[in-house]
Amino acid sequence: MPGQYGAVTALPLLFQAVDSLPRATGNLFADLPPASVGEAQVCWPLGLAFDPSHPAGCHEKRTAWVLNGVVPATLPDRDEHSWAAAVTRIRVDARSGLRLSNDCHAPQEREVAIARWPALAYPWLSRSERHRSTLPALARQCAPDALERIASLRIDGIGDGATIARAPGSDKPAQLSLKALGAPGRVLWLVNGKLEGDTPAGHAFVHAFADAGPQTITALSAAGAYSQVAIRVLR
Repeated sequence: MPGQYGAVTALPLLFQAVDSLPRATGNLFADLPPASVGEAQVCWPLGLAFDPSHPAGCHEKRTAWVLNGVVPATLPDRDEHSWAAAVTRIRVDARSGLRLSNDCHAPQEREVAIARWPALAYPWLSRSERHRSTLPALARQCAPDALERIASLRIDGIGDGATIARAPGSDKPAQLSLKALGAPGRVLWLVNGKLEGDTPAGHAFVHAFADAGPQTITALSAAGAYSQVAIRVLR
């Protein structure tokens, strides 16, 4: 009997010892990937493998799994006829950095390659990423070229940093009527990253702001051109 009582008394100590052991949070012997699957350094926005000789095409470097060594490129927009190009090669004035059209020249020129993101990704890019993907403005002495359709777009009807409010004594929310200038085809309108409208180029986009506070308005053309303004709604 004393031996039995001694065993019972030792059980709590045994449980405490088990509880103090380190607990594995996963499989300590993770399965190895198949031989056909490997890792590769890929670049956004092109989606291709990193090429040190073409750094302009690598805005962001990522590690990705690839199958049979194949690195697929970024898919074009669903509206394929408006896809400008994954990489746009242009000539620029070496001094000013401004773009040169076909028959326009500068004393010193250089060729640059600009990697472009799919059009619908532009509203969510950082300022630096948008800058790297945006075509430089055309030099003043140069005639407009076909690239103008994706190089320029401007929101008309409100200025960046403006403040608006509903009319005094009105219970209707503050409202804006805006147009996208310089964009062919249809224009998508996003407010704070949410799609709120789809208008033909040059047609008005009317939006009522139900909430007060900072608001970001983005106009995005099918060709990838965009314009963005930040405003504040007081009430």
